Amino acid sequence: MLSSLPAQNRRIETCNLVQRERPYKMLIGQLRNSPDDHVLDALYGSQFLWCVKVVVFSGFCIAFLVCAIPAASAQTGQIDGRVTKVRDVDTIVVAGTAVRLNGVDGPETSNRYGRDARVFMRRLVEGKRVTCNLNGTRTYDRWVGVCYLNGRDIGGIAISQGHALDCPRYSGGAYSSFETQAARSRLPRASYCRR
Repeated sequence: MLSSLPAQNRRIETCNLVQRERPYKMLIGQLRNSPDDHVLDALYGSQFLWCVKVVVFSGFCIAFLVCAIPAASAQTGQIDGRVTKVRDVDTIVVAGTAVRLNGVDGPETSNRYGRDARVFMRRLVEGKRVTCNLNGTRTYDRWVGVCYLNGRDIGGIAISQGHALDCPRYSGGAYSSFETQAARSRLPRASYCRR
């Protein structure tokens, strides 16, 4: 209907349409009281503007929830649950929370030693109930902590079996006595683990 009118009449007709929607605008409330709303209403229509504002508000709400919920769920303290996934020898997922084993320097899964270490850790803990004491530190998407299987430190077990090395920068040397000579000779120590 509007496209068949000359440009000047189209603006008048658009303004008349905006005037007819006043009761609708009063229902929407303060969200639509911006001075630019009248211009945007005339160009795009009131429903379009309302949808844009709802989408923007929803985006802020979702962003808040995404940031707030994981931070509140597992910063420090203890997680007790089943290991649902083993990423590698030094990262496991416990009850949906990724945990980086504190002070454990494991080989990357891009080489044979890393793949062997991951298989070892899967056999040791996957599907089993563990308890992790988190220290509140986060690295990438993982919380850092020490995890126990039946009261035994699983990081210490992996190191004592030759599948990882001590990372003294973060462990304070707690696992150095567990390292095997074979692991020291074949596994490279990560540069960030040196004191």
